Amino acid sequence: MQIEKIVTGALFLVISSNMAFGLERVTPKLIAHKEWTTGGAQGWMRRQEGSSVYHHELSSANATAYVGAAQGNSRSNTYVYGRHDYIISNTRDDPKIFQFQYKLCADNSQCFNFIDYVEIKGKSFASGTGTTTVAAYFDKPGVYQSMAYTGIIGDVNVHDTSHSTIDIRKL
Repeated sequence: MQIEKIVTGALFLVISSNMAFGLERVTPKLIAHKEWTTGGAQGWMRRQEGSSVYHHELSSANATAYVGAAQGNSRSNTYVYGRHDYIISNTRDDPKIFQFQYKLCADNSQCFNFIDYVEIKGKSFASGTGTTTVAAYFDKPGVYQSMAYTGIIGDVNVHDTSHSTIDIRKL
């Protein structure tokens, strides 16, 4: 009787470990890309692939955004830096399309916008980091607001926003 319990328990562990939803890490297949700036700003994006192991039972997504405080002088470019992280899992058998949105703004008018439509194959996940930079121009000294946004739209919708300040001094 004791041996049957041990064998049954071991068999259960083997079966359940095959169903543990250990997902394969993939690079998202880019379907469409668009980026633009507003308010005369210039913007840049640098991407980096993410981690290699992820376990999750349900399709899910997580997004984070961060913008740091900045300082600069009036009548010259001031650089604002943002960071955008994401992780998306697709536990279904078929591929799914997701939309990534990154936005970094100086004073809510000088913005860098970035949108990707990507396909994540079934039983896999993708993660990564984007760092953004906006070169903004301010005529007058003062304290202005900055904002970073990261959003994911698809089977699961998530987003995050971060706010900070830009201190512009008289030149």
